[in-house]
Amino acid sequence: MLSDCFQPDIHVKEAKGMRLRQRITILLCTVILILSLAAVPALAGITVQLNFDGNGIVYEGTPITIRATVYDENGILITNPAVEWSLDPAAGILSAVYGEAVTFTPARPAGLDRWDSVVTVTRAAYGGATAELPLTIYPGEAKDDPLARAKVYLRGQQSASGYWTGPWGDWAAIALAIAGEDLDADQWLKGERGHLDAVRDAVYAWDVNNVLTTTVARTLLTVATARKTGANVNPRDFGGQNLIDLLQGRQDPETGHFGNAQETTYINAHVWSILALSAAGVQIPDTDQAEDWLRHCQNSDGSWGYDTVYVTSDPDMTAAALRALHALGVGRTDSAVATGLDFLKGFQKPSGGFAALAYDEYWRPIGPATTACADTTAEVLMALNDLAINPREWAVGVNNPVDYLSGLQLADGSFAFQEGSQLTNTKSTSASLMALAYTNTLFPGGGGGNPGGPGSGGNDDSITVTAGVRGLDGATMYAPRPVELGPGEQTPLGALEALGAHVTTGFGGGYVVAIDGLAEKDYGPSSGWIYVVNGDVPSAAADNCPLEDGDDVLWRYVRSLAETGEFAPEELLGPSLPPALADGVAALEQVLSSSPAAAEGTGTTVLPGEPLAGDAAAALARALAANRVDLAQEVTGEVDTLVGDEFLEAAVRIPAGGLDRTVSITVRERDPGAEQTPAPLGRTFASGVYDFGPDGQTFRQPATVYVRCLPAEGRSPADLTLAWFDPQAKAWRLLPAAYDPASGLLAGRTTHFTRFAALTPAGPRPAFTDLDPDGEAWYAGAVTDLAARGVISADEGPAFNAQNPVTRATFTGWLARGLALLPGPDPSFTDLGAGHAYRAEIGAAARDGLVRGLPDGFFGPERSLTRQELAAVLVRAAMRRHEIKDLPPGEVPALLASFADGAQVADWARTAVATAVREGLLAGMPDGRLNPLDPVTRAEAAAFVQRLMEHERTVRDAA
Repeated sequence: MLSDCFQPDIHVKEAKGMRLRQRITILLCTVILILSLAAVPALAGITVQLNFDGNGIVYEGTPITIRATVYDENGILITNPAVEWSLDPAAGILSAVYGEAVTFTPARPAGLDRWDSVVTVTRAAYGGATAELPLTIYPGEAKDDPLARAKVYLRGQQSASGYWTGPWGDWAAIALAIAGEDLDADQWLKGERGHLDAVRDAVYAWDVNNVLTTTVARTLLTVATARKTGANVNPRDFGGQNLIDLLQGRQDPETGHFGNAQETTYINAHVWSILALSAAGVQIPDTDQAEDWLRHCQNSDGSWGYDTVYVTSDPDMTAAALRALHALGVGRTDSAVATGLDFLKGFQKPSGGFAALAYDEYWRPIGPATTACADTTAEVLMALNDLAINPREWAVGVNNPVDYLSGLQLADGSFAFQEGSQLTNTKSTSASLMALAYTNTLFPGGGGGNPGGPGSGGNDDSITVTAGVRGLDGATMYAPRPVELGPGEQTPLGALEALGAHVTTGFGGGYVVAIDGLAEKDYGPSSGWIYVVNGDVPSAAADNCPLEDGDDVLWRYVRSLAETGEFAPEELLGPSLPPALADGVAALEQVLSSSPAAAEGTGTTVLPGEPLAGDAAAALARALAANRVDLAQEVTGEVDTLVGDEFLEAAVRIPAGGLDRTVSITVRERDPGAEQTPAPLGRTFASGVYDFGPDGQTFRQPATVYVRCLPAEGRSPADLTLAWFDPQAKAWRLLPAAYDPASGLLAGRTTHFTRFAALTPAGPRPAFTDLDPDGEAWYAGAVTDLAARGVISADEGPAFNAQNPVTRATFTGWLARGLALLPGPDPSFTDLGAGHAYRAEIGAAARDGLVRGLPDGFFGPERSLTRQELAAVLVRAAMRRHEIKDLPPGEVPALLASFADGAQVADWARTAVATAVREGLLAGMPDGRLNPLDPVTRAEAAAFVQRLMEHERTVRDAA
């Protein structure tokens, strides 16, 4: 019972003991915790920071030092902390696992394309606190190449579908192509698609009748530029559209303006259409009208705006308009170009860059902005480059626009909109990349190197070689041009790659299997590629044959090993010609270079040799009729180059030094179905009519124009003439020329481009029964010369009747033919019947103000021409075509008084007669008389016409 009574007390004591032990345990733990906390800093306040001497961008293979800084809760620096480092993802090597600082050597993960960047995160941990440092790893080759960094940046802006979004996406593609990138290459695709695929899809979806002309032009510019660097696109079949035909069809046939019904006042639609067609290497349908429309839009201050209604003086549009004028063949000395350049100078800032047009709060233009910007500077650089003006020489003090634009580049490769700004976008970066890449190609010397080819950056160890590629049967694939090769690239393979060719190699990389898809064994089991250095075929591999500065490198596709002998360096001049044509070219060049008659005369020098006749002549005539000339070739100023195909129907040879920059030379035959410039009176075309471009292109040394043709039936080769069309006078001008009868080549020298053709007199050559061409008659040479040129026709025969008076109609006919006037309207004179032999000539001469009717509205075609009437016509011709002026009235009496019968000159003719004497168009008689009222003989008329033709040539050449 006792125990039962005390049992509850025992339970209470045990419970109290347990609580006591718990308290003691808690107390001991607390003491231990306090002691442990006293031994280390308070972890809750720890902070870790990471930094390196950079801006978040690192380069593959270039080590950097990353430092960790640790602070306690009071912000006191903890020295030498044992920091634990990690890298996520593993994109490189950390030199240590623990410590305050590590060396990080970046490495891009495998599988990335050439211009891809990748983000990695470096972490540091200490006492439970961590810090992260995101780093973007760029390709190693972008480290010292600013333009390569821009490519990396633009690669990062591509959408997951491979295209650049926004209204400026196409400019990124254009800029990259100008910088040498093939947008069809894997490095510019995302998955299986790239920007060109997106553009193609957009074209498929076009409502063709309503799509803006600017959109068509921008698309064609994108496709044409991409094609030049190897992209597999065809502007004539892209997205279900022929972009070239579509854009050419947007030109108004009456005004020459490009644009649809809603764009009739848009200058930008016109300008970008011209630039796009030029980039595609095709003809502007009506060059003269397109140029005239653009000139008409120029403001009085030399500028252009975007619209003819809301007139502004915009530097961006002005720069683009100057590029369009250049594409139309207008040179930089032209007044419109010169005033446009002066306007742009007014927008240049002390920094060397160019400012955009500023607007007020009501969006009214108020002149240049206060600060230069990337976009406008890039536009001006492109214009200066097109005009062959070195932008580095357009400086304000020591500051030039190239350095200004280069200085806007940010660490990630993008370009800021203006100095001191971090604002950037795809447009500013694309425009800057485009301008700097173009500048460094044309004017190497800084700013990031020559993108798209080796040897960039102005390397002191670089060399320059001339390289070209001939394809099947000698066809030009890459015209010879200088390329710069840096260390490690100075081999035939490096030269080939520098041209921008797409090369497939084998056997370790030194053996070329294919160039631009043309591969070995495509044309026989022994066909393939060889290379020639200075005329020799080396035995070394293409990547193991050292080149020296100034070497000539020619890659050539051969059908068999029998073709792999030695090739002369002169083969770089142009197409592979058959022996007869090659001999003809050589002989013509020699004659034009050594014969004063061929170089300076007014006729055609015929080389020795048997002319083509019979079946050979008929075969050539058929071949010429079937062949269509459509050539385009880049030509440098360094290499003597023949632009033409193996048939040489129309071609041009440009001598070394003839150009001051690389120019895209074109030769295109005009479509017979299109509107043609007619042949001059008395002549017909002996060949096609060919536009040599760029229209108006000039040469520092004369170029040789070749046209292949045959004499007309009943005419000799000497009757062929080479002519160029003068757009100002709207007339054909005759060139001194030489003709090779064995090949049918007619050649002459020119210092400028325009339209060319071979002419032959219409009808058979007259053989006058009373004229001995080898006789001593003073007029025989003139009559023979005019008969050969078609000025005097066989209808004048069979006798020439030299001493008979010449009629007003006959002299006017000879004059119109001699001056190569174009057919004109029917004359309004009432006494000219519809069948009159010289009706067309009289109409043309009346149109040009050379002849006038009689007071009663008659012409008096059968009346004899008097000497004072002759003087009036000759002076009108000279004044109309050469801008001579009448004598001042005070000088007329004195000059006429020097002739015994000067007082007999009619009042209406006195000034004309005196002027004709002064200009050498009319001479006195041996007895010191003028005989103003005497009739002019046919012999005298022939001599006067020949003298006027020679006077015209002399004045034109002097001008």
